[in-house]
Amino acid sequence: MDYEYGNIGTKNLFEKIKKTKKIYIETGTYYGTGVAYALNHFDEVHSIEISERFYDPCVVKYKDNPKVKLHLGDSRVKLPEILKDMNEPCVIFLDAHGDINVQGPNPLYEELKSIKENSINNHIILIDDVRRMGDETDPCWSKIDKKKLHEMLKDINNEYHIFEYKDTLIAALKEDLNLSWWENNE
Repeated sequence: MDYEYGNIGTKNLFEKIKKTKKIYIETGTYYGTGVAYALNHFDEVHSIEISERFYDPCVVKYKDNPKVKLHLGDSRVKLPEILKDMNEPCVIFLDAHGDINVQGPNPLYEELKSIKENSINNHIILIDDVRRMGDETDPCWSKIDKKKLHEMLKDINNEYHIFEYKDTLIAALKEDLNLSWWENNE
């Protein structure tokens, strides 16, 4: 598929997923647009951002919203910290990546490992930027392999249905997907 950066339109995923989860966790706050979308669909929203340049404005933007919990730091450290305090499955949107020279390698594999190590194994997991996976020209994405992601997701829960929607890889149990959408993507 050919996508124009910033205009992929995956945010309507929240309408495609049944409202079976009350908590949303995302890695990579950036400008906070994911938080804004999630506020309309979840009771509690967690967002992890490694860069103070993006974190600080979002703290100001969401300071009066008690539903929003912003976390400054590396998602490889912060995600397991957040998950250990959860006692119910969540929607987890993995989108923490950036300049490999500033933030280091893409954290996807480590993020999935922390989800697997959590006692809850029926989260809905969304992984952004499918179009970039395995791109040899992008050092942040060149070592990310879709087949390995599928294997890691199945290792979290072998009953996951894993498929792509626009630019997002989705792992969810069938009961978490709206049936009409599921039938169109099976």
